[in-house]
Amino acid sequence: MDPERASLQSEDDSTFHRRAAVVGTAARWGLAVVIGLALLGLFGGVGPLVSTEASGARGLGVRYDRFARLDAPMRLRVTLPRGDSAFAIVGGFSRDLNAESISPAPEAEASVGGGVRYVFASGEAPTQVALVLRPVRFGGVGGEIVLDSGDRVAVRTFVYP
Repeated sequence: MDPERASLQSEDDSTFHRRAAVVGTAARWGLAVVIGLALLGLFGGVGPLVSTEASGARGLGVRYDRFARLDAPMRLRVTLPRGDSAFAIVGGFSRDLNAESISPAPEAEASVGGGVRYVFASGEAPTQVALVLRPVRFGGVGGEIVLDSGDRVAVRTFVYP
């Protein structure tokens, strides 16, 4: 064989092939994990990870998004028990999430120690209030939904960039 031609022949590099196989396998597993988390709802949409519910001892109910994106709207739904017509959002939920819309519109809104208190028209049946909030910082955000009667529910969400 010609010596010049022999130098152009590739050599079998088994170390390179093993490393390439490991990287390829890791990439496939990583992609499978990301797709699985997306299907579970980690990145929004629908799925078991999208939202959660919490309830208080006297009938206060709160449904909210577990995960939110920075500067993207997230939902918070508060169910007031019969006889209650006001609640306050305190802690990080009032500080790190801006309220964009509230339905039904509150009759009054006031600043309270570390939060915002909303007053609604009182009725016989439990009132359901839907809020659209916009996160202003990323990371863990915690707070409480508090009734005038003292019932409180802790809420916690994670905002990713």
